[in-house]
Amino acid sequence: MKRALALILALAAGTALAAPSNQLYLIKPDGNAAPLARIVSGGFESLSLGDDETGKPPRSLHVYLGARHAGKVKVGAAASPDDSGCSVGESLALAPLAGSEVPGSGLATSRPLTLRPARPEIALTPTDLRGLSQLASAWMEKHGVKRKDRIAALKTLEANDAGQAVAVSINYDNIDANQMVTLFFLAEKRAGGEFSMVYEDSYVGPHGEAEKANKKYLEHLDLDADGVDEVVISGSAYESWFYSILKRQGGKWVAVHSQDGGGC
Repeated sequence: MKRALALILALAAGTALAAPSNQLYLIKPDGNAAPLARIVSGGFESLSLGDDETGKPPRSLHVYLGARHAGKVKVGAAASPDDSGCSVGESLALAPLAGSEVPGSGLATSRPLTLRPARPEIALTPTDLRGLSQLASAWMEKHGVKRKDRIAALKTLEANDAGQAVAVSINYDNIDANQMVTLFFLAEKRAGGEFSMVYEDSYVGPHGEAEKANKKYLEHLDLDADGVDEVVISGSAYESWFYSILKRQGGKWVAVHSQDGGGC
């Protein structure tokens, strides 16, 4: 009896070890889901539909909006790129389940995430926004952006609650002056009330087809169940796109995984 029980436990343990990793997708406005990553023990790996590691796509996905579970959607067939010669990347078609709908944005996972208790949203006051603008303006001045262009660029500033931080993006493209300024950063508020940059990804230079990608905040969730939110951002440039997962490590934020595609 003991040997049989031990065998059963060993088989159960083996099954658990062989369980498929959680799959992370981005829900796009066209109703499709683009693969972003495999969530594995200790981090993230590339996700490609139907490869040896991933296996078959899931039959349904859990949807997350605003760091909260927003229902489930049904997974249809893999969507094929159009015949224009330009690649938009592989994706899955989505369909609503009973009592639900397919949102135009958000993240989705093949297995449910463990959500932490609700946290109060970061209430960005006018004083906060002025502080973030000053932080961005000082950065642009340091990198040679002229005052009139700094003022114009600041008009594109977007700030979002990203859980432990504020996500700020500036995307300014002055074609006439052949100048492009893209700045994405995460900022955290210190004890004195001032903000400091804890992650920064940027480009200042000529406008052109090979310019650096515009970057924007997408979502924040504890994707790998370690008790700390990851932040997901998107980027787009000429005939290309990418998504990155940012993680807080040692008082700073770093990009721990990226997935990209596109091209003609």
